[in-house]
Amino acid sequence: MPKLPYTPEEFYRRHADPSLMAGILTNKFLYHLPIHRQLNMFVNAGAKIARSTLYDWCGTVIDALEGLYYSIRSEVLKGNYLNIDETTISVIDEDVHHAKKEYMWGLVNTRSKLTFFAYEDGSRSRNVISNILESYIGTIQTDGYSAYKSIGENENNKIQRLSCLSHIRRKFLESRDNDRENSEKALGIIDKIYRLERFFRKQKFHPDKIREYRIRYVVPIFHKFKNWLEKSISNPKILDETLIGKAISYAYREFKALTLIFDDGFFKADNNAAERAMRPCKLGMNNYLFFGNHESARRGAIIYTIIESCKLNGINVFEYLTDVFSREPQPGETYDMFLPNRWNQ
Repeated sequence: MPKLPYTPEEFYRRHADPSLMAGILTNKFLYHLPIHRQLNMFVNAGAKIARSTLYDWCGTVIDALEGLYYSIRSEVLKGNYLNIDETTISVIDEDVHHAKKEYMWGLVNTRSKLTFFAYEDGSRSRNVISNILESYIGTIQTDGYSAYKSIGENENNKIQRLSCLSHIRRKFLESRDNDRENSEKALGIIDKIYRLERFFRKQKFHPDKIREYRIRYVVPIFHKFKNWLEKSISNPKILDETLIGKAISYAYREFKALTLIFDDGFFKADNNAAERAMRPCKLGMNNYLFFGNHESARRGAIIYTIIESCKLNGINVFEYLTDVFSREPQPGETYDMFLPNRWNQ
């Protein structure tokens, strides 16, 4: 189970009590309230705490969650369907003393309602996601980034890649000012697919029924879309370097991988689950601007993993962290009782 470097009683005497630390982490990583603003709140309440002290406390308790982080990661990778995305964050480069653009990865298992974030010195290289998925067998849903495509195509068929209709739609939205007629044609076809998908989910059909209805009603729309893409690709009036040309080329390249939604009714038409999970990272950057170094970003991946997994399960983050920080380890206990999808069951 999550193990502090000392018991809760020792922690209380030496630092702050568990509920205070739970509140500080919740305020920063759930509500995006930077540490310096929280310090001002403490000062206004009559409590003077050095900024360095508060940062040390946060680092200590996040490090204590590392074992739980790896348990969540392990649970996520047991799923046979994952949504994956990556996003940019700002991290201070200690050698040159200014912020650099780095990357945080996010993987979501929508079946188990768990997600985990990964940070490997800010790298966006194929090696990072390839190492994460080294033993994985199943389906990943991603955008068209080449690292994902190469994994889906070259992992001895252990991993298949499902593409994202939302990213295809986004390209045509961006091309409307360039060629409204063709853009609207594509968007009209895509919106028909989305209307059916929303209806299936709203009716809460079983995945087997969704697969059946997709084959009956969505396949004809896919055939229409494919035919239109093929005609557009060969149309000499549509230039490759224009926005509409790029949108059509992207959709055509991604089309085959998108047809995997007909394999399983649980599969989604888009990768929005991963994008939603990554969004708080970007919102946080708007307020606290950057991570101080690679170690801080790694800790960010740990706490975002736990908070976003709690959100997927409708858990009160403050109550959850307070409970985790308050438990004294018992012999033979594992992290399973603290997995957000099993907590308080």
